[in-house]
Amino acid sequence: LGAVIVATVLRSLAVSLERHARVPNKISVMVVLLLLVFMIAAVAWLVGDPLAEQFENLRQRIPAAVDAVMQWLNSHRIGVAALQYIEEARRNDVSPWAMRIAGAAGSTFGALSGAALMLVMGLYLALAPRVYKDGLVRLMPLSVRESVGEALDACGSALSRWLLGQSASMFFVGATTALGLWLLDVPLAFS
Repeated sequence: LGAVIVATVLRSLAVSLERHARVPNKISVMVVLLLLVFMIAAVAWLVGDPLAEQFENLRQRIPAAVDAVMQWLNSHRIGVAALQYIEEARRNDVSPWAMRIAGAAGSTFGALSGAALMLVMGLYLALAPRVYKDGLVRLMPLSVRESVGEALDACGSALSRWLLGQSASMFFVGATTALGLWLLDVPLAFS
């Protein structure tokens, strides 16, 4: 499903380039992909330093926040009971930390490789959508091939419009949030 969404985004943007600039399908998809990569890199470059500064501030403030939470927990009966429960669970846990770290690393690697595979599959689907659609339709019985083809076209069109609506909604929420933070004089409101 992720690959289909990636392909739909790439195709939706490429179709407008094909219509207005009369660029072939594969070239328009590659141009759109390069523009998206450039935009992501530009945003990362613009936001990278302020974001790193915020993470450093957060790293410096976490120990004081943890101390404040521990003091609060130690000053209440329920908090003391919760701390005792956590300590007992930690003592009774027989799995070593190395196994947990290895499991987390394996999960992270699996997620990253799955995301990379999704992006590559999405690119292939965007470059030759008709080939994959026709191949899927040929897997169906003869009696339903036409209806399956029409259903796939309708699904593609609906997904494209849904993604456009989601993009507009996200832009509106992001813009109004940034504006509100800027009005409240929050640093890095537009980051």
